[in-house]
Amino acid sequence: MDPDSSDVPCVEEKGMGRIVSLISLAVLSYDRYSTLTVYKRAPDYRKPLLAVGGSWLYSLLWTVPPLLGWSSYGLEGAGTSCSVTWTERTARSHSYIICLFIFCLVLPVTAMVYCYGRLLYTVKQVGPPLTLAPPLTPPPPTIITK
Repeated sequence: MDPDSSDVPCVEEKGMGRIVSLISLAVLSYDRYSTLTVYKRAPDYRKPLLAVGGSWLYSLLWTVPPLLGWSSYGLEGAGTSCSVTWTERTARSHSYIICLFIFCLVLPVTAMVYCYGRLLYTVKQVGPPLTLAPPLTPPPPTIITK
């Protein structure tokens, strides 16, 4: 049996799903930001489809390299799940982990912080913060005298 064939279930099990989740959150934060800050003329359904497809392609781009020799996948801890071999002490493994950290964690989280920060700033510029109105009380009864 080919030793690299055991890596394929690892990609499907954890790696791809984790990256897709984080990239999807980053794309969603950008979509929310652009919805409030950019004027749109008509609904366009191609943009969300491209965003979802792009998230999956980006994730695939970062989960396939260990199958091609840039680092590798292996079992974690008790052997019940697998991920990138974090403990391998080679230049290839270290370079992949650093790139994975930058492009699949730092970049998406930075995009989310920027988009939600700008969104919050934009919302605050629209008007003063909402305050609770005092409770409505019925008017006092009118006494009619003759």
